[in-house]
Amino acid sequence: MPIPRILKRKSTYVILALIAGSVFWYQYNRSKSAQPEYETAAVERRDLIQSVEVTGEIKPAERIELAFDRNGTVAKISVKVGKEVKEGHILAQLKNDDVVFAVKNASAALAKARAALNQKAAGYAKQDIRIGETNVDKAKAAYDKAVTDLEATRQTVQDDLKSAQLAVDTAKNKRDNQTATVNQSLNNAIDSERIALLTALGPLHTGLADGDQIVGVDDTATNSMYKNLLGIYDGTAMPTARQSYLAAKPVKLDAEIAVRALSASSAMAEVKAASDKLLKANLLVQTFLGDVQKVLATSIAGPNLTAAELAAKKTAIDADRVNISAQNTAVTNAVQAVKNVELTNQDTKQQLEDAYQSALVDLSIAQTKVTTDVKAAEADVAIQLAALESAQADLDLRKAAVREVELAPLRAAVLEADVALEKANNDLKRIQIVA
Repeated sequence: MPIPRILKRKSTYVILALIAGSVFWYQYNRSKSAQPEYETAAVERRDLIQSVEVTGEIKPAERIELAFDRNGTVAKISVKVGKEVKEGHILAQLKNDDVVFAVKNASAALAKARAALNQKAAGYAKQDIRIGETNVDKAKAAYDKAVTDLEATRQTVQDDLKSAQLAVDTAKNKRDNQTATVNQSLNNAIDSERIALLTALGPLHTGLADGDQIVGVDDTATNSMYKNLLGIYDGTAMPTARQSYLAAKPVKLDAEIAVRALSASSAMAEVKAASDKLLKANLLVQTFLGDVQKVLATSIAGPNLTAAELAAKKTAIDADRVNISAQNTAVTNAVQAVKNVELTNQDTKQQLEDAYQSALVDLSIAQTKVTTDVKAAEADVAIQLAALESAQADLDLRKAAVREVELAPLRAAVLEADVALEKANNDLKRIQIVA
């Protein structure tokens, strides 16, 4: 509750003091009149001092009961009873930090709103305009670069696409041409193997026939005159050799049939099967000739088989074995040559196929980049154009005069902040007693 204006005057308290002194003086003189006392002194000029001491309570003419507008804990009392106060002096205050903070916050918001309004009303400084012009120049340079990059990207992706297509065509042609070459190399190796087989048939036939002339399985006439001289020192040599002949002959005939059935158009598998049969026959014929050599080594010369003839037969059998061995080596080498060419061809074909497939992948990537890279460059152009337009709009705004429509929301913000501060102050007064 506010204090009446009469209590706020200093003269009021002076009058009250005079009244109280007069009352005291009257009572004092009245008590003295009953028993008078005198004090004498020489006359001289001096100041007259009169003091009065009383005990009691000075009551004002009016008394006002003060109270807070809301309940709460008293934070502080700034005055004592009888102390002089001035208008606006805070006498007491409740504890409420939120209200105090709200006042400070509202004051800051009002100052900020006023500053924004003043800054907007003053417009942009020359330095701010120069900054806007610089921003426009930078945005224009970035936009021009994006346009240049877009044209370069379009040309680059087309060049890359042409290069990738050329690489695919080259890899395909090389694969196709080289395939024919490697196939011919394989055909040549197969022909060489077939010729080696045909060549090996002669020594194989000769060796088997020469051996039979000695053991007399099929050729019983040739050795009839000296049959009793053969293997005379080893009774098992002749039977073993005859058995070897019987084992080698059918295998040799089977191999000969297979080899003679081959032609230039025979498949690689057919040639390989014939090679396997001939190599087996060579092995058996060589075993047979070895047994024949044992027969000759245990034979003796006689009237119908001179020592020279016996030596000649040994030499002939040795020569047959050497020739068969040589042809066996030639066939084996021819077979291995076909395998080597086949492996090489497979590696070469695989390498050429891998190169072709890799070129196809590169072509697919180049085709994709024709779309993706160009779209990315176009998007960058659009972004830079938007940035340029934004910078130009900002520069135009900096150069343009401030319009009332732009100031209106700022003024409204100031008014709103002012109202908020007034409300905060009113809330603060509710927790204060002010003189």
